[in-house]
Amino acid sequence: AVCCSDKLHCCPEGYTCDVSQGTCNKGKDTLAFFKKQPATPAPAVSDVTCPDQSVCPSGSTCCLNQQGGYGCCPVPHAVCCSDKLHCCPESYTCDVSQGTCNKGKDTLAFFKKQPATPAPAVSDVTCPDQSVCPSASTCCLNQQGGYGCCPVPHAVCCSDKLHCCPAGYTCDVSAGRCNKGNQFVALFTKQPSKPASEVRSVKCPDGSECQSGMTCCELQAGDYGCCPLPKVWKFRFKKKKLFRD
Repeated sequence: AVCCSDKLHCCPEGYTCDVSQGTCNKGKDTLAFFKKQPATPAPAVSDVTCPDQSVCPSGSTCCLNQQGGYGCCPVPHAVCCSDKLHCCPESYTCDVSQGTCNKGKDTLAFFKKQPATPAPAVSDVTCPDQSVCPSASTCCLNQQGGYGCCPVPHAVCCSDKLHCCPAGYTCDVSAGRCNKGNQFVALFTKQPSKPASEVRSVKCPDGSECQSGMTCCELQAGDYGCCPLPKVWKFRFKKKKLFRD
């Protein structure tokens, strides 16, 4: 996608933004602007983010648990004990057999880890075969009998099972275009869908997140929103010349 200079809208890859008309242009092809969606805010600075993206409260420590995830030790810079259930304050050692934390002659009872808050789920689109497409895309059958992802919402899936068109358009496969009255645009090529296990969110420069398959675009306030299209080019204007970042 292309992030438009108004910092409110975006266009598919290969198109240019016409902010005055509210359209995306590519030769004779014209589409209505795509409106950016808000990005998921970054976790509060006070929270501790664990390696699996789960979250522990401020002043705690992430420690592996017996299930392979993370729990929260209620002290900072803690020592995680080998039983994966308990922890000790910094500079103490774990005595699992006695259930104590030791430091010279000082002895403390074990600290018990608390569950971490799971990472927020990314609301992707689940296809009938349980494969996954990015948010704001459409599942369309492919030639192999599975599903591919059309990079626009509520799309029309074409009969060749390779292409798709925006909502309200009809597929003209022989001409390679999407028609709507006197308007036409080039066919969109579907992208492969992914197993749910491969889905990852997109990290924006300010630490906020967009869903898989989206692009981070800077908003007017200086934070980031999510363009519901992949592979965005970000354009900026300087001294009446167009630069591509």
